[in-house]
Amino acid sequence: MRRTALPCAAVLVAVAALFYIFGFGFTLLVGSVLCVAAGICAFWGKRKGFGLRSAVVLLIGAAYCLYVCNVTAVKLFRDEALIGKTHTVTVRVTEEPQKTDSFGEFEVETTGDNGFDQGLSGKVRFYITMFSSDEAFNALEGDILSATVTFGPLEVGQRSFDYPKSIFVSAEATDVKIIGHKESLYTRCIDVRRAVRNRIHSYTNGDNAAILEGLLLGGTGSMSRELDHCFKVVGVKHITAVSGMHIGAFCMMTVTVLSLFMHRRKASLIAIFPMLLAVMLAGLSPSAVRAGIMCSLTLLANCLLKKTDPLNSLGLAVMCMLAVNPFYVCSLSFQLSCSATAGVILVSTFANRLAERIVKIQVPYVTAILHGIVLVFVQSVGAVLCTLPFQIVAFGFVSVIAPLSSVLVCAAAVYAMTVTIIAVSLSFIPLLDQLAVFVFWIPDLLASYIRVTVTALAEIPFAYIPFGSNYAMLWMALSLGFVATWVFLDKVGGKRMVALAVTALLLVSLWTEVLLSNGKTEVGVVDTGNGLCAVVSFNRKCIIIGCGDDYSDRYAVREYLNSRGITTVEALLIPSDTEVCFEGYKGLKNEIDPKRTVVPKGVFEASEFDCEILEADDGQMLDVGIKNMTARAVKTQYGCVFEITHNGRKAVIGAENYDARALKITDADILVSGRALPQNINAKMILVSSDAEFMASVKDLDMTVTAGRDVWVKFIDGKGMTLYAGQDENRIFE
Repeated sequence: MRRTALPCAAVLVAVAALFYIFGFGFTLLVGSVLCVAAGICAFWGKRKGFGLRSAVVLLIGAAYCLYVCNVTAVKLFRDEALIGKTHTVTVRVTEEPQKTDSFGEFEVETTGDNGFDQGLSGKVRFYITMFSSDEAFNALEGDILSATVTFGPLEVGQRSFDYPKSIFVSAEATDVKIIGHKESLYTRCIDVRRAVRNRIHSYTNGDNAAILEGLLLGGTGSMSRELDHCFKVVGVKHITAVSGMHIGAFCMMTVTVLSLFMHRRKASLIAIFPMLLAVMLAGLSPSAVRAGIMCSLTLLANCLLKKTDPLNSLGLAVMCMLAVNPFYVCSLSFQLSCSATAGVILVSTFANRLAERIVKIQVPYVTAILHGIVLVFVQSVGAVLCTLPFQIVAFGFVSVIAPLSSVLVCAAAVYAMTVTIIAVSLSFIPLLDQLAVFVFWIPDLLASYIRVTVTALAEIPFAYIPFGSNYAMLWMALSLGFVATWVFLDKVGGKRMVALAVTALLLVSLWTEVLLSNGKTEVGVVDTGNGLCAVVSFNRKCIIIGCGDDYSDRYAVREYLNSRGITTVEALLIPSDTEVCFEGYKGLKNEIDPKRTVVPKGVFEASEFDCEILEADDGQMLDVGIKNMTARAVKTQYGCVFEITHNGRKAVIGAENYDARALKITDADILVSGRALPQNINAKMILVSSDAEFMASVKDLDMTVTAGRDVWVKFIDGKGMTLYAGQDENRIFE
């Protein structure tokens, strides 16, 4: 079967990515080049073996360039033209609001009656933030609001999250009022989603309820930080994001039930409709939409007694999604879902052959179980390898036990999801709701098994390995070099030899990074403008001191943590309530979710925080959650200075111009300061916060120093060095 949809999808992905990165003009140029290339293929390519089929693929790419520039770009430009303007608008809440006790975030779109939201580019979508004291704080999906809105640009780091939702502007809203309500099929699905969530939490509780909620509806919002971290590092976070595993199992269950009452072909056709509702219940996430399209094609093929080609179905799903919104290409959910699916499909044939070769036992059920274990393991390896580039960029680490985790967890997840659907359905039926209590015992037990298994696997040494960008580039360079050598030597060893060598290079680079970074404490200052944000890390755990001076500083902190494979923030220490230390708190708290927050005693009001805080008094020793690391708070005029001691080395971190001798701080291996430097302190190395990102290794102070930007270095008495980045040479601290 010719897989025309797959190369078409690849071209569309390339065009969408170029449009996102380079914009309108470059995309038009690419469209022109594709048109010319299509003509060459049509007229001269037949002799070379790439004829009309290649011409069609290129022509579809050229048409897509024109479509993107005339539809998506028009909407983008018109929405961005609103930046800086203030309008009184009528909007409708389109998604279930995300609320805390103090404030809520509402995704809204204009109703089309405001004058500026009519025509080709359609309605304008954006977020409105409201506080609990606001009149419209209790608004739900479908409610129509009136608001005075001032539009602004999106933060650069937020575009990859908002563009896939067709959100191109930010907004500050005042005088928000509820003026009406308008139902739709999707808002009713949200009502059902909320009811299902409430039922799950009524019959189960804690992390077990969060796991079952994730299996049915997607998301880990109600899951504890510790368990969510464990899901990430063992590589099974995908079971809480509705995708092919969930939608496929739901379709199989639906067809099986319907087949009891009608012919299987009719059952396959009818099963499409509940499957589409399941996709909407999952919030129309990219992974759920992709799975829904592919499952719809499979069900239609079963109805027509045809066979589908999985890769072609994947290509068609990608084409449909990018036709609706080209910016899906920058969604991490879309990237991981499509690449993982491709990996599973590509290794499935090999996995089946390997399972038949390994499993020699011919015992009913036992053979099927062993065959399934081998199949899941090999498919998981394929998914991990295909998603590797996206994991490196997004997470900064790779789970090396993901295949084992999948074997141990995925089957239990499918059974838990299936029984939970039955239990939830019973809970809505009068007189049968008591029976649901007993049925819920089964998924609750399975959820406990998943929780215990994932937690135990996360404790295995080197369960996940950080994969810094330097090692990624080294691995890619070595891999490409090996492939080139293989081709030059006339394919000695065959494809298996290449696969084994590339995998070996990958493992060597991963383990090399672990061995180099293991047992080393690092102190770094993150680029947060003139604000202070220092990170002390050890073996992929860290504490953070200071929040920076702006809400958007969270992106710089996240990038810093990802680049070093840091996955756990044990503590957030805030030295003072000054702008340089505290203004970035809300953004940073939402981004990193620390296990504990420490503030100077008597400086902050508890109402300023949306979590439990620990107040640090003068001289108090603090538990920061990292073995052998101690922290002492030293009170100053405006807050605290923190003395961090680990493995015999001491870092003093604060943001004030304090007198160290008066505070009985005599010396430090590393001194981290804000713009104001302290007096009377001996430090081997001084790191100054000023538009810089630099890092020093406590293990070897005088030799290991790296920097993310231009850094000026001066030696002090031959003992250490002072770094001041992003400044002119004559402003280096003497």
